[in-house]
Amino acid sequence: MKIKKINSPLVNKVLKQLKDKNPKVLGILGVVVSIPVLVSLVFFYGNLNFNDLFASLTFQDAENTELENTNTQKNSEFRLKLIPQDEFLKQYNPKPALLPKPIQMNATLSGFLRSNPAMELLPTRNWAIPFEDIDAASALAIEMPTRRILYGKDVFTVRPIASITKLATALTAYESMSLDEVVTISQSAIRTEGAAGGLVVGEKLTVEQLLYALLLESSNDASVALLEHYNETKSEGSLDFISLMNHKMRKLDISDTYFEEPTGLSPQNISSANSIAKILYTVSQNEKLASIMASSSYATQTQGKEMVHYWINLNTLLEAYEGVIGGKTGYTEEAGPSMSIVLRTPNESRYLMVVVLNASDRVQETTRLLKWVKKAYIWEE
Repeated sequence: MKIKKINSPLVNKVLKQLKDKNPKVLGILGVVVSIPVLVSLVFFYGNLNFNDLFASLTFQDAENTELENTNTQKNSEFRLKLIPQDEFLKQYNPKPALLPKPIQMNATLSGFLRSNPAMELLPTRNWAIPFEDIDAASALAIEMPTRRILYGKDVFTVRPIASITKLATALTAYESMSLDEVVTISQSAIRTEGAAGGLVVGEKLTVEQLLYALLLESSNDASVALLEHYNETKSEGSLDFISLMNHKMRKLDISDTYFEEPTGLSPQNISSANSIAKILYTVSQNEKLASIMASSSYATQTQGKEMVHYWINLNTLLEAYEGVIGGKTGYTEEAGPSMSIVLRTPNESRYLMVVVLNASDRVQETTRLLKWVKKAYIWEE
């Protein structure tokens, strides 16, 4: 920007007089006079005004103030400092005892359970114990009623189950007949293949007595005698005994199990280890049937007291292995040596069901599985 020279005789005369008398005063006067002129020219030619300048300066001041406040706040909040763990816990945790206690994990995990007691954790798998292959086509250890599988080997495969069938036979007989009903043993019942239980044609026994023969001695004769008595005395239009057995499975929501007859002799009597555990649990929850299964032996007389029967429980693990309170064995050529047992657990509301089907040795393999479960899981705090 170029400022034009002022050609005024009057102004020039005054300036000359001031210059001659006092050059310094002239210089100061020139500065004072030129500043307003320069400012006016700048705003005029630069399209600026004082309001815009004021607003800009005010906004900038506010922005700078906010930035300073933010920086001050950040500086006061964030202080990076490394301190020891003990000092940190004292400073920031008023109750450090509530934190998980530092422990050294060992093979049994007992330290963890002692420091964190909770029944939901039990039984807890001890992974220091490796999986063991039970020598059976199917093997299962399951906690009931939680249905938590602790050991499983081919547990859903359907196969013949032999005399384990009699668990369903006993359950159906108990629910469809009175315990004191008198049953006359027929010739056809005695002719049934397999274990007889010492029954004699024409003798009279109650349903309750026959249930002992059924579940302890695994009497095929008793199975057929119960079926015949029910079918002969049932009301017209009612389901026959075998249909009732299969209907009971549907009511228990068991779909992979089918019965053709009440003894287990037929290879068409099929189920899976998983479903057998459910049937066994249902039977064990029936007070009367559970009491029968828990009996190591039973002595009784026929209704006319002509004969005395003494039956021994074929479940050799009963009273021989701690916690075993019942079960049912089975064997046919098609099914192989099979066994199902129920045990108490430290938790009074839960039970352990163990099933082995088609085992090399049903007692030996069941015992192996029981010992493995006992070692591989922690049951108590």
